Amino acid sequence: MADLKLQGMRLLINESDDSFRFYRDAIGLSAQSGREGEEFARLIDGSGINVELVTPQGQSSQYHGADRPMLLFTTPNVHDALRALREWNVEVVQEPVDITPLGMRIARLRDPAGNLIELRQNLL
Repeated sequence: MADLKLQGMRLLINESDDSFRFYRDAIGLSAQSGREGEEFARLIDGSGINVELVTPQGQSSQYHGADRPMLLFTTPNVHDALRALREWNVEVVQEPVDITPLGMRIARLRDPAGNLIELRQNLL
């Protein structure tokens, strides 16, 4: 079994202003990074679970047109978690890669139903 903890969800959105205001003002999440009109914003609830809002301009090329939410899991070691999940014959979309400006290592895969999952390891 992989050592994982749910961190949040990424929502792929068409337009950031309305979505940003909705999650900040209607739902009551606090803006952690980004703001209205930007390609990427992270909002967080009181327990530390975050919702990331990403426009088409901020999306990576590996997303399918039908991809909307992405589950985000933190792990102490992306390589070990991915190795454990490969035993379930998951489709690996992106092998582990370091995102230096964000201080994290990520890998992406699909669950058996095709939903996108991102594994994150804090490098700081």
